[in-house]
Amino acid sequence: MPIFHGERLLGLFGYDTVRQHESWTEAEQDLLREVGTLLGELAQQGQHPQTALQANQHHGDFIYVRMKYGLAAVSMDDVLMLEAQRDYCHIHYRDGSSSMELRSLKSWAQQLPPERFVQIARGIIVNTGRIQRLDRSAAQGWLLTLDGVAQPLKIGRQYRHQLRHLLGF
Repeated sequence: MPIFHGERLLGLFGYDTVRQHESWTEAEQDLLREVGTLLGELAQQGQHPQTALQANQHHGDFIYVRMKYGLAAVSMDDVLMLEAQRDYCHIHYRDGSSSMELRSLKSWAQQLPPERFVQIARGIIVNTGRIQRLDRSAAQGWLLTLDGVAQPLKIGRQYRHQLRHLLGF
């Protein structure tokens, strides 16, 4: 893939698969072009790409998560919630699948856009676009129903104000 800054070609980069033959889809090719453009912009600014990626693990409407043999771009719309499990995060997706990421929930909270993701409990961040319902129960406190998650999620006391503010009440 070419690395451009404006109309100027700065270089080329490539990916290959060594364990099995694989063809890149149009969507994957588009993402690789976007990465090339980002690398070109960083090079022109004199910023090292690794520093920029560590500071911002999302670009546009995608987050990057580790999969079997590398990174995969995942649409933020496809993420339902992130659930802490010690030093890992269990990422739940809209299609019912999930993945584990060796990254703390605190790290995710700092990197995800706050208008799209909100922490509702010590170990849970949810996609605000997937919130279906917010209920207050005398017995259980505040409960949040998330599209694609069977059981309501309990909202921690210290996170209620931020969630209510974000939702506009």
